[in-house]
Order: sequence, then C-alpha cells, then structure tokens
Amino acid sequence: MKLKVGGGEWEEACMDYNGLKRRLEEMMRRGASKGVDGVADIECQTDAETEDSDIVLLKKVDEELKKVCEFYKEKVNEVMEEGGALLKQMDAIVNLRSKVKECQNGLSKPPVSDLTDMIMCNDDDEDQKPPPADSSESNVKEILEEFEAKNNSSFSKEELKQVERCLELGFLDFCRQVHRLKQYSFVNLSAFSKILNKYDQIASTTTTQPFMTKVENSYLANSDEITDLLNKVEHKLAKHFPYSKSKEGKRLLRPEKKRDKHSITFLSGLLLGCSIALFVAVVLLVQTRKLLDKESAKIYMDNIFPLYSLYAFIILHMLVHAADIYFWRRYRINYPFLFNLKQGTELGYREIFVISSALAVLVLSTFLVQLHIRMDSKVQENESRIELVPLVLLIVVFIIIFCPFNIFYRSTRFFIIGCFFRCLCAPFFKVTLPDSFLGDQLTSQVQTIRNLQHYVCFYGWRSATQKQTKCQSINAYIAFFYILPIIPYWLRFLQSIRRMIEQKKAMHGFTAARFIITVMAVVFQTMCRLKKGKIWKVLGLVSTVVTVIVNTYSDIVLDWGLLRWKSKNKLLRDKLLVPHKTPYFIAIVLVVILRVAWLQQVFDFDMRPMRRQITPFMITVLEILRRGIWNFFWLENEQVNNVGKYRAFKSVPPLPLRYCNKDDNDKDGQKGD
Repeated sequence: MKLKVGGGEWEEACMDYNGLKRRLEEMMRRGASKGVDGVADIECQTDAETEDSDIVLLKKVDEELKKVCEFYKEKVNEVMEEGGALLKQMDAIVNLRSKVKECQNGLSKPPVSDLTDMIMCNDDDEDQKPPPADSSESNVKEILEEFEAKNNSSFSKEELKQVERCLELGFLDFCRQVHRLKQYSFVNLSAFSKILNKYDQIASTTTTQPFMTKVENSYLANSDEITDLLNKVEHKLAKHFPYSKSKEGKRLLRPEKKRDKHSITFLSGLLLGCSIALFVAVVLLVQTRKLLDKESAKIYMDNIFPLYSLYAFIILHMLVHAADIYFWRRYRINYPFLFNLKQGTELGYREIFVISSALAVLVLSTFLVQLHIRMDSKVQENESRIELVPLVLLIVVFIIIFCPFNIFYRSTRFFIIGCFFRCLCAPFFKVTLPDSFLGDQLTSQVQTIRNLQHYVCFYGWRSATQKQTKCQSINAYIAFFYILPIIPYWLRFLQSIRRMIEQKKAMHGFTAARFIITVMAVVFQTMCRLKKGKIWKVLGLVSTVVTVIVNTYSDIVLDWGLLRWKSKNKLLRDKLLVPHKTPYFIAIVLVVILRVAWLQQVFDFDMRPMRRQITPFMITVLEILRRGIWNFFWLENEQVNNVGKYRAFKSVPPLPLRYCNKDDNDKDGQKGD
C-alpha cells in the first residue's frame, strides 16, 4: 500500500506505511523461526524482547508522526495565507463592483481614497510582489490616477467580469487544494490506525493504545483551521458569485468521488458482444463471396478499405487508452490531477470502452450493409448512393464531437478539442502536459491522417473503380501525401522549441532534434513508396534506422527513466509504482521490437492480397499498441519524478488585484530612514 495524495507529489511526506509494515513482517518471521505459530511465539517472547520491539516500533511511528504533522502544518499555513489573500481580494472586488456600477449609472466617480489599498495587476505579473518601499506611495498614486482615468473612459462591466472570473478560478482552485489537504490528513490517520492495530493483533497486546491516543490528539487530527476557512470562503463565494450556487458550482466546490454505474457495465458487455458478432459476419461475408479473389471486388475493396480502416485505428486507440486508464488507477497513478481534469468529469476506462464499442458497432453495421448491397446485383443501380455511407458516417462522428449541447460527455469532448487547437497553433500557446500528450498520440496516427486524405480524393472525383489510380496521378494528392504525415511530428517539434526557449533545458532541444530526424525518415519512406529507386531505398533505410535508435533510446531512458545503472532497482529506476519488475523489462523488449517493425515501411514486404493497404494498416496497429505501452510508463515516470516539469506552477493562480499594505510601507519607510 502506497499513500498518494496531491498527484503523487506528496508521497515522500506521507507516513512510511510499507516500511512499518515490513518491520511487523520481520517480527513475525523472527517468531516463526523459533516455532510453528509466529503469533504464539511473539506472545512467548520474554518481557525484555517484547519491550524492545515496542520501543523500536513506536520510535519509528513517532518519527513518522512528527514528519507528517510538520508537513501538514506547513501546508496548512500556506493555505491559510492564500485563503486570507482571496478574502481580501473578494472584499476589494465587491467594493470595486459597486463603484463601477455607480460609474456606469453616472452617479459619481470612485473616490481615490476608497481605492488606496488596491492596485490593478498586469496579466504577466506572476510573482505579485509589492513595490519597493521607497517608491510605493508614488506607484500607488500613479496607478490610481490611471485607474480613475480609465473609469472615466473605458472601464466597463465586461472588464470587471474578467477580473471576477479570474478571482473565481482562484477560489475554485483554492477549494480543490483544501480538499486535497484534508484527504492527506484522512489518509495518514487511517495509515497510523492500521499499523498500530496490526501490531496489537500480532502481539495480542494493547501497548500501542496510548500512542494511538497521541495520534488522535495530534495537530494532524485536531486542526480545524482549514475547515473553518473553507466554510468562510464558500460562504463568501456563494454570496457574491451566483455561479457557485448552481449545481455545477457546488460540484466544483464540493467534489464527490465518481461512482461506477451498473448501466455502463451492462452496455459494455452488450456492445462488445454485438461488435464481435458483426466482425464475424463481415469476415464470413468476405470469405463466402470470395471478394478477395475477384479482380473487380479487389479494386473496390482497395478503395473502400481506407475509408473504414480510419475508424479501426481510432477504435483501437481508444481501447488502448481505456487499458491505460485501468492500469493507471490500479497502480494509483493520479491521471486526472496530472492532466488537470475537472474532478468528477474525467472518463473512466468503462466509459471509454463503451464509446469505442458503440463506434465499432456503428462502423461494422454500415460496412456490412454496404458490402451486402454492393455485392447484390439486384441493387447495384444504387451504387452511387451506397458509396456515400462512409461519408455520412464521418459527418455524424464530427457532429457528435462538436455538439455544443451537454450530452455525450461534453466536458471531455471540449477538453480534447481545446488541446487539439493548441497543438495546431504551436508554438503560440504554452505547452501543458495534456497538449504534449495529445501531440504524441497524433504522431501514432499518421495513417489515419492519410485516410482522411483518401476521403477527399474518393469523394472529390467520379469513377469509383479508378479513384485510387486517379489519385496517384494528381499532383495535389501526391504533394499532400508527402506533407500530411509530417504535420504531427512538426507540431511536436514546435512544442519542443517553445519549451526549450521557456525553460532553457537542453533536453527539449534533443526532443526537437529527434522529431526533425523523424520528419526526414517519413519523407524518405514516402519517396520509397511513390518513387521506386535504390537511392531513395538507401536514404529511407538509413534515416529509418537512425530514427528507430534515437526514438527507442528516448522512449526507454528519457521518457520512462529506465536503464539507470546506479539505481537501487537494477537497470530500472529508484521509484517504481508497479510492485513487480518483470513488466518493465517486458515493456523494454516490446518497445524495441515494435520500433524495429517501423522498418517494414522501407522494405515493403509483399503481403497479398491488398498489400498496399495491409502493410501500412498492420504497421499502424503495432504503433498504436506501442503508444499504449509508452503512455502508461511515461505517465508513471511523470508522477514519481515530474521529469517534464509540467507541474512547476503555483498552487493558486495569480490573483487579479495586488495589495499594498500601508502599515508595511510605513514600517519599511521608517527602516529606510
């Protein structure tokens, strides 16, 4: 059992439950070495031995209690200061709200004396430090004059709403921080209780009862400051911000643990069974009709296959992500915290499995119907209409994704859309962990992007049986065939450049260079496919080998933090969340094999039938599986080590107002004198 609070960042500050548990197991083993029943032998130990065991155990527990209480008190003090600052901000904004209302109504101007303690901050002011003592009064007067002039000209309710929204976000983040701190207290108190009770059960004594009383009377168990402050903050927020009274606002202030629904489990089984049955039906139809033996049918399948394989890649990626979430939860990797998801809105593996299964049923149903109608000679006069089925299906999927109504997991859809937009706009947005994560997922979906290009080609020109040949002869199609696969790697390159400039870390420069090398490999691979020649084959082979070596090293050593020679876990790393070491070595071997499989795109083995489609299809399937393995160990390493430095932020975001305490300034001025 590992105690994890605050996304894993407080793991070292939690009680060493596993260490104390090992001490108890050692006591039992020592007793078992003297007799058959370990418990009975502990009872038969001499008073001196028992007393010594008690002293050693309680001394360790006492040390852990002091450590936990000190950390908890430190965090409580930080929270109290932040809460006090928020309350001051609230009072100032309420006062400002009334003054702006008077100005808007033309009743009066805001007296400068009422705003003496309030200064509007710049958006890029993150430190929020007060001005130097020797210039504070002049700065206050200058800024207040600007504020008064602004009130007379352009200060509006819209600007006030922006300030209020900034403060409201600060309140919500503060409330989440307090709940996390309360969870820290509850988890550690439970751990102390379990350890002490476990010892009493083993030794059949009550020697730890006095110490349990000490735990119950400690600061960890009896501190009510943050609870009182939270109630006060929530009262103020409910009074002055109507949003907080709504159902959504209350849920954010008092988040509840998400519960699994039986309906989700039922739908998972139902949709999985339906998708398996439909897949078997498609296979049987292809075999009974011998679609891969007829030349006309092969041409048709060669054109229709990319239209539906696009969904196969998406469904597989969703299933792999569902598996990642399952194992993240199992090994206590706090993915909602790391991805900065709103508590209670994150999707679990069951929900993602239901969505992917539903999409599979929809796709397989339309594919089966289209094949059946296409091969039925009696209805072939409607062939042009049948061809529109994949396009209609794609339109339906896009409508669901961008649906503005609060259905189909709107918060998750919009969260992904926002991340995707920031990826496309790289490097103009600050790179967060979700943005980087989504960018990496896109690099594993190159063939999906090419299939979208095939949609444009297939529905842009007539004569269905010649569309593939016609596409290959169009210059625009060939140009995009080169450009589109590069886009995901180029976006990750731009994100890495942005992070390198901001953080001045050589690691991000290496990442950027790695993606440039990958771009070159993709270009040469594409040339090998479109222009058969030894030169392109050699260039493609060399660039691909270099890319495989560099990316494999990056996956295992940099992203996973493994293969550390001086680690206490040989060839792994010091901190491991998976209790067994075997999965790490299996993952290392698999990622090497799956990376090497990328060479297939250069050698282009003859895989009949439909070799042009099967080869990239299988390579993409293997790449998605590799990405799923990478996702788990990457996020695990990010939690225990924060290697990407994505969590280097303040606990409460910068507040919209800055205060200049007159008493402090006076004291500073006297010191200056």
